[in-house]
Amino acid sequence: MGGLDPSLIVTAISAILQATQTWYAHKDARQAAEELDKIIGSGADDPELVEAMAQLHSFVPAEVIDALLARIEQQWVRYAEVLEAPPGAFTEAEIDAATQAAKAGVCRELQRLRSITGALPPGKLSQWWELYKCP
Repeated sequence: MGGLDPSLIVTAISAILQATQTWYAHKDARQAAEELDKIIGSGADDPELVEAMAQLHSFVPAEVIDALLARIEQQWVRYAEVLEAPPGAFTEAEIDAATQAAKAGVCRELQRLRSITGALPPGKLSQWWELYKCP
């Protein structure tokens, strides 16, 4: 099986979720964008993310990981565009809506993983499910 490294999907989920937390805590789009970039740049160095990557790879075929990654990447790009826009380009309400959409998108992808595997593996993926109260 070919495909992309599962680290990308786990890192992308982690980055989106951290950026949403930063936005809600500080209402600072630039700071949230920095969090997004920081995690994308250093995700493979985080031992918890490395473990989550290994678990994901053991549960899900590479082709499915590729498809999920493409969907998460689209969400990440849309959210980053809002966060990185010049000040005043979006209202706080629009940034809140983009934040909710990013979070909901991650929950949808986690739900898809959960549906095909029966349950999320213990660790980061399950923690995110609980933390973000995914339906």
